[in-house]
This record gives sequence, structure tokens and C-alpha cells, in this order.
Amino acid sequence: MSQQLRPPSFSSVGKVLYLNEELRDLAVIVQTEVSQWKFPAHRLILAAESPVLRSKLEDETVNEIILDGLTPSTAELLLSYMYCGEFEVESWNEGTDLLEAAFKYEVEGLVQKCGRFLEDVISLSNVCYIYDKASMCSLQVLQHKCLKLILDAGFVVLRSEAFELLNKDCVMDIIASSDLNIDSELIVFETLFRWARIECCRTGLPITEANILIQIKPFLQHVCIDDMSDADKSALPPAILSCVKPNNRNRIGFSVPESLVIHSKCLELDINQNCLDYIGEHLSCLRFSIDSPIYLIGLRFTLVCNAVPLTLPLSLVKENTPKVTMFTHNLCTASSIQRTQVNQRVWHEIDILLRAPAFLKAGDIYNVYVMLDVGTDAQCPQTILFNNVLHTASGPVNFTVHGDDTWGIRHLIVI
Repeated sequence: MSQQLRPPSFSSVGKVLYLNEELRDLAVIVQTEVSQWKFPAHRLILAAESPVLRSKLEDETVNEIILDGLTPSTAELLLSYMYCGEFEVESWNEGTDLLEAAFKYEVEGLVQKCGRFLEDVISLSNVCYIYDKASMCSLQVLQHKCLKLILDAGFVVLRSEAFELLNKDCVMDIIASSDLNIDSELIVFETLFRWARIECCRTGLPITEANILIQIKPFLQHVCIDDMSDADKSALPPAILSCVKPNNRNRIGFSVPESLVIHSKCLELDINQNCLDYIGEHLSCLRFSIDSPIYLIGLRFTLVCNAVPLTLPLSLVKENTPKVTMFTHNLCTASSIQRTQVNQRVWHEIDILLRAPAFLKAGDIYNVYVMLDVGTDAQCPQTILFNNVLHTASGPVNFTVHGDDTWGIRHLIVI
């Protein structure tokens, strides 16, 4: 769609008349809990811009228009666009409010512009809110971008409270997709239970087991019951389990899509180039704990050696009982290795994405370490954590380093 939505001369007239009492023949009213806002307006401009307002203004005796459900700031943005063809929003919240207003009053050019603005501000923390509005306004490009992120980050989004606000069609598109990236099909059922309770409230139904089952039933044909273990199946209520039939449906394997990197957060450690340590058989690189749960999806590791060894296993172990190895990754198979020459040694910056997200619990102690054959001259530089607070989509996460030194680890990439 062309960005020029009206002839320049008309736009210039609108700018002169915007919030101008001169020649005004109408008042736009916005009512808040504590006050009433009154904007000067002109019938001709409002009728030209909004079919909804035009129908109300067909009655020539009307000299006030009430914009129900709008805040004064949203009403001002709406009028600014109607008069000037311009609007400025500072956050996605403002963007979704303005989109809803533009859709309600059928200001199609503004609907499209709000959609394009929101395409550029989608994040894990707001994707459900934006997806719901994109669905309501039939903005297909925005819907597609939101759905792609929700599917890629399903293991995070399905656990968020924002998911409960989605309408039924949005939830169906998500649950029915085989591309939904989750660590367990059980989370689909748990999410549907939460969503169904809120849906009962939205539709005025009592929150009873029977009504919850009514809300969930349409989705059950799309769950991948064949992916579930017997233990997970036993966790389901008998009434639900009796409604689910084997359907030979499967999800994609739990993984870390590259698209998640731009929505991730990075804990950065600084390098001390003057302090190196040989890896030897075993080198503990970073022992840490966190105060809020996160998913680790990748990291950056620095290795100093003239020739990269064929194998360099890096492992993450949860040290609390029971001790668990979260993953082991051969750093030498990483697709991204940047090399620089420093003091006659080659420094290798190795970026890896994990095969699957590693869920890190609050309070547990984790140890990242590397192992190497004896006799190899590979070293790691000392790294130092200066800022231990990371702001994620779920809120701030505090990292605590255990032990005196950290080695090799430059970045932890988390969601």
C-alpha cells in the first residue's frame, strides 16, 4: 500500500485544523474515571476518514461524538492521524491500543501502519498480546510473524500468563501446528487447562470441570498423545484422557531455532588477556547459580591455541543431588569460529547453539567445564563477570558466581 494516503494539500489543511477551534463544528468526547476530555473537531474530516463516524454524523443535529473505550492519549493519536496523516507511538502498548481504535472506527490506512509498526517490536514478552490484536484485525503478515515466534519459543510462551489472553482461534493455530517447539506434550495440556479457566470467565461460565472440558475438547484432536510417556499420560484427568485418541501426530524435535537468538539475552563476561590457564584433563570454566529459572540456548567460548584439537567436549552439570549432566557439546564442531592473532598465539572465539534448550532452575549450582587430552597446549583466558543482572522477558535474573576464577566463557545466551 502506498505511504501517501492523501494529497499533500489535504494533509496541509488537516494540520492547520488539528486541535484548532477555528471553524470547528463538532466536539470529540473521551470520558475517563475522573475527567472528561473534549477535542475540537470538524465533521468533514472525521466523516472522510472513518465510515463508522460518518454514519453517526449523517444526523446533522449531532454536535458531539463520544469515543467509547479509548484513553485520551489514544484518541489524540487517532485524531492526529485523521487530520495530519501522521502518528508517533513510543511503545508496543500504545501501538496495540491505537490499532484497536483504528480497527474499531475503520480507519484502514492507520490499521495497516500500526501493523507495520508492531512487526518491528515483537518480543517474547509481548508476542501473545500482539498476536491477539493481529488476529482480530486480520493483519496476515503480523499474524504470521507472531505465530512463527510463538511456535519457535513454544516452551517459553506456553508457560507465560499472556497465553491465557489469546482468543480461541489463535490457540487453535498454535496447538494444531506440528512446528510447536516444546519439551513435553504435557505442557500443552497444562496450558489448555489454564487457558480454559480464563475462557470460562470471559464467556461468563462457572469454572467447573464440565465447563473446562467443554472448552478444551475442540483442541484434543490436535494434541500429540503418541509423543507422551505413560507417566505423563497418567498425570492427565481420566475425563480428558478418555477423550484423546491416538492420531499418529508428532511435533518437531525440541530444539534451538536460530530465530530465537535475536530474542535472547546475553550474559557477558570480560576477558583478561594477560591471564591464561591450560585446560589439561579438566578445567572448571564457570560455576554459577541463578535466582530465577531460565533456558540456556547457547554460549561463546574463547580458546587459545595454534591448532584447534579434534575434540573439545564442553559440559554443563547440575551439581545438586541428584547430579545431572545437562548437555555435552564438542566445541570443535561449532559452525562459527572466529580466529585472531594475539602475541603469536591464535585466539578462537567459538559460538555454539545447543541442540535443545537447557532448563536451569533457581537455586541449583551449575558447572560448565571442558576436558582435553593430556599434552595439548590449549589454554583459556580468564574471564570476569562485572554485571551479574540480566533482564529477560520474565524479569531480572541475578547470577552468582561460585569459586575464585572463571575461564573461557565469554557469553551465556539465555531466554
